[in-house]
Formats: sequence, C-alpha cells, structure tokens
Amino acid sequence: MKNEKRSFWETVKLFFKGMVIDTSYEVIEAAANMEKDNFMIVIFSDFLGIPNPLSYYTIELIPYFGNELPGWELRMSDRKSVLAKAMGEVGEP
Repeated sequence: MKNEKRSFWETVKLFFKGMVIDTSYEVIEAAANMEKDNFMIVIFSDFLGIPNPLSYYTIELIPYFGNELPGWELRMSDRKSVLAKAMGEVGEP
C-alpha cells in the first residue's frame, strides 16, 4: 500500500514537472515555424528575386499561403532574429 502511494505521488510529481518545466513543445513549435518559413521562401522566391526553376508548380500554392504572407513578411523583415535563429540551429563555427 505504501509503495502504491509513493508511486502515485511520483507520477503526479512527474506530470506537473512535465507540464510546467518541460519546454519540448516550444522547441518543436520553433522548428516547425522555421521549416514553414523556409517553405515560404521557396514559394515566394520569384518575388524576392531568387530564380526558382519550379516556379510553375509553386505558383499554384500561392492561394493557400497568401493569407500567411503578412506575418511571414514581418518575421523576415526582422533580420537579426532570423539570423540569430538560424545560427542557433546550426551553431557558430
């Protein structure tokens, strides 16, 4: 009986530790946002002056990502944070 109580409280303690302290959700969300930003660069590369050999196919995706364009422009205009995030993922030499 005493072991069961101890096991229960250990489980509760681990639950709250994971809920409050664990930051894996933020790490996964940041990585997903970075991948999404990179994909948006591929889609809108012609508008940025970067030649894209697949522009015929990527232009069909613009209606699906058009509503996300203003937020993406704001994130890309803040070059310090973009470079800092990229260097944080790759690491400094």
